[in-house]
Amino acid sequence: MTPENPPSSTLEIGEVIKLNWPMTIPKHATFTINSTQPLKILRPHPMQIHALTPIHILSDCRLDIVPAGPPTPGFAAGWLKLPAELKLAILRHNLIYGGPIWPSNVNNVIRRDLLPYLHMTPDIAELASTVFYGANVFVMQFSSSSPRSASKLAIPPSPIRHLLRSVKLLTRLTTLDWRMLKSMAGLQQHGFTKLLHLEVRCLAWEVAEHLRLPKGTPDRYESETLKERLQSEWVEPVRMPFGGVVVFDRSGLRRLGTSEVDSANSTWLQHVEDFVKRSILFREG
Repeated sequence: MTPENPPSSTLEIGEVIKLNWPMTIPKHATFTINSTQPLKILRPHPMQIHALTPIHILSDCRLDIVPAGPPTPGFAAGWLKLPAELKLAILRHNLIYGGPIWPSNVNNVIRRDLLPYLHMTPDIAELASTVFYGANVFVMQFSSSSPRSASKLAIPPSPIRHLLRSVKLLTRLTTLDWRMLKSMAGLQQHGFTKLLHLEVRCLAWEVAEHLRLPKGTPDRYESETLKERLQSEWVEPVRMPFGGVVVFDRSGLRRLGTSEVDSANSTWLQHVEDFVKRSILFREG
């Protein structure tokens, strides 16, 4: 990331640049930098450095350097001098993650990465909050992914729901899950008023097991039986006012060794998936 006005490569040795945000050092340039926090050099070879005294850099290739610790008071002091595009680029670099944020680590991520920005100026706090909650994907569960699990349910707290843009829901489509999906499809959207995309990730085999009729029931694998069973629980489809997709995780599917039973299980599972796709509808476009 290059500052708006990068220092000249003819900078006098001894003039120290205090590094508070990411910068690029051009090829063959000479710089003396200083930072109160560790620094990451991203290229050509990733490494981390930390020094209490200024660091003199002369490199025969381009270097990308970013602060590796929480933002410092110097960051806030220089913030107002930056153009809006660079402010956004810095925060996106520091607060957007390559994968979804899971319930098990969301509090740690907030404390470690977001909270330092929230303690700075109102401008930094507002923009950082918007970037963090709006550009990341958050995983949530309304009910446990396992019927025997005692893990705490993960529902985003009300004050941040309106900030979320992308959510991944892990579900067995229990009665509670279905009720919550209906609430998200309602006028108030259960607080997710600015949600743009919802991925409903069904643990398909657990959904199928939950809906299966007891052993010995005639036609327990038939689609009409499934339709009656589902309609008794879900009544009608939900129509989400935002975009999204339904995907199925078949990782719990067990082969029982009998081709007839395995075939029946597979057919039943396909019936369930087809019905779920018709029962959760998203806005197109």
